[in-house]
Amino acid sequence: MKAIFILVGLLVSINSANADSFGRYLLQSDFRYFEHSRQCTNLSETQFYTVYDNCLMQVDGKGKDLSAPQAEIMIESLRSCLVEHGISRQTQQECIALNRNNQQMDPLQASSQSRGTDAITLPLPPNAKLVNHMFPNEMGGKLGAIPLTLSAAVFTTPMSINDVAEYYRVQVGSFYEFRHDNGDISFIEGVGNEVIDPATLLEAQLTRPNVQIIQAIDPLTGESLSGAQVMLFYQRL
Repeated sequence: MKAIFILVGLLVSINSANADSFGRYLLQSDFRYFEHSRQCTNLSETQFYTVYDNCLMQVDGKGKDLSAPQAEIMIESLRSCLVEHGISRQTQQECIALNRNNQQMDPLQASSQSRGTDAITLPLPPNAKLVNHMFPNEMGGKLGAIPLTLSAAVFTTPMSINDVAEYYRVQVGSFYEFRHDNGDISFIEGVGNEVIDPATLLEAQLTRPNVQIIQAIDPLTGESLSGAQVMLFYQRL
């Protein structure tokens, strides 16, 4: 479930805004260590991440251009929302402290290597390494009212965003190309200019086959890395 928070958090707060988005600020805060553990909460994993996802959507459901002080206010709103829905500030602190030094690979990331790429129905990015591969049942089933029916595969590549985009213009030429304010690029099947609305864009990214090409970032620090990260949201055969 932590993996879907990371993916959806990137879609909500990075792809729908600019480089100074809430998602990037969140990944630079202690919340990058906020994970479920029975050692810090009595909630089930599903309950924990449902609350977390819903609060994230409530605080920044449309994506905004932010300054650092504004991001701090929104992080405080996130903390308050979690408290309101059963995750106390003490629990938040305990879960963050418990996972702060845990640098082990996510089990879903580990399984992605054995799962492979045979089931992926979108063109694979060139010169890329598979780092995560999830099926819908592993992503909680829905985000708010949006059903999650697409599988998701995440790749890293040393190629630039523009070079990867040039490849996909040929591979998925019928998909709508959407350029984000921060330089990220999406290719989405079956949509048009209506995706300039952030909420419509998010729903399209979660329900229609699409390719997301973003600047590679360190998941622990939120800092930019060289190369690009490619997310394929696809319908399995």
